[in-house]
Amino acid sequence: MNDASNSFISNPLGGNIPDAPPPAVSISRRVTYVPPDPRVIKEYAREVCAEFGQRDPAYQHPEVVSSFAAFLTVVSENMAKCLNEGHEELLLNRDLKKWNTDQEIEYGSKKINI
Repeated sequence: MNDASNSFISNPLGGNIPDAPPPAVSISRRVTYVPPDPRVIKEYAREVCAEFGQRDPAYQHPEVVSSFAAFLTVVSENMAKCLNEGHEELLLNRDLKKWNTDQEIEYGSKKINI
């Protein structure tokens, strides 16, 4: 007789254990967002400014590099703070089909379709 209520599998440690599916487990994970290390941001800012500096040497000025790094640090710290507060709508929606590309934004005196 192969009744599901009497079905067992062998336990390697001896004895039998019921052959039943594992119980449904709900795991709730809390993600903690952490901004990049300021040294990593500074190095990234140096690389970006060096690349832009090939076209315009003003980008290679130390003050430009440090100001850009400071800007990226503030943005990354605030982004991490907002995400940790539950504002996950700030994350990029990678499903481009959901993006409304008929929107128009103003940038200075220009209007740009996005």
